[in-house]
Amino acid sequence: MASHDSSTTSWIGATEDWTRPSTDEVVPLLSRYSVWYAAYHGYTSLVVCAIGIIGNVFNVVVLTRPNMASSSTNCILTALAVSDLLTMVVYVPFAIQFYCLRPPAAASSSSFTPVQANTLGWTVFLLFYVHTSVTAHTVSIWLAVLLSVARYAYIRPLASTTVVGGRDGNLGRVRCAIVGVYTFAVIILIPNYLSLVMRQTPSTTASYNGQSLHSAVIGPTARLFNPFTPTVAIWVQL
Repeated sequence: MASHDSSTTSWIGATEDWTRPSTDEVVPLLSRYSVWYAAYHGYTSLVVCAIGIIGNVFNVVVLTRPNMASSSTNCILTALAVSDLLTMVVYVPFAIQFYCLRPPAAASSSSFTPVQANTLGWTVFLLFYVHTSVTAHTVSIWLAVLLSVARYAYIRPLASTTVVGGRDGNLGRVRCAIVGVYTFAVIILIPNYLSLVMRQTPSTTASYNGQSLHSAVIGPTARLFNPFTPTVAIWVQL
């Protein structure tokens, strides 16, 4: 006769004994994993960023050569390499300061949050990193969309015309479209830029080498854009 244990999804019978953790047990398990992985994430991401930075620098150097730069596809790929390069460049100091140099969280901790109180300079950098990375990431996504449109325009019949291409490459229009993507990303993310503010840690004892500590928090302006900001963030990065 089988018995059921309500704390876990477990059945124990004469011929079988198996246990499947319940949802309540899986979530703490993932939280513990995030704490454990946080100790290695900084170093892993530095390796990934180093490879990505070198690769994208090579992409820019090769794709901007005179015999390559006349292609509309290469023009988009160059802009995409620049945005990806920017994403990884700003992440390097973030990973070093907020992961590699941050004391590891206790094993019993339920979560790891790198955005803790920091000195004024590092809090300013944190805001710069958050805004720059999300902008560069958004640009990369929409440049990939633009690249798909340009390639589709290239394989269409000669009688068809589009804004970004055709068989002649239409380099001028492609460059305008690239500028438009960068401009669109900055404008559409203005609510994100205004939603985060810098606050001094209220505790009078919170200091580091005599410097007061600060944190990046969601400011009152965020209420003006809620729920506009989360909705836009989802749709522009789908």
